[in-house]
Amino acid sequence: MTLTSKQLGTITEYQCITYLLARGYNVSVPIGENCAYDFIVENDDKTNLLEEAIKLVEKIEERG
Repeated sequence: MTLTSKQLGTITEYQCITYLLARGYNVSVPIGENCAYDFIVENDDKTNLLEEAIKLVEKIEERG
């Protein structure tokens, strides 16, 4: 099965979110797709927010 770029982007986004949550960060995700970012990361002292937009740049090819 070949994944679309949208599917690959969703997988990558959730892998990043899972990675951050496992390390104790708070992550907020917007409702809808009209934001310029995919999620926001809150640091430990809650003084800084980091907006993240995930872009998949690696082309995945099947090896035969």
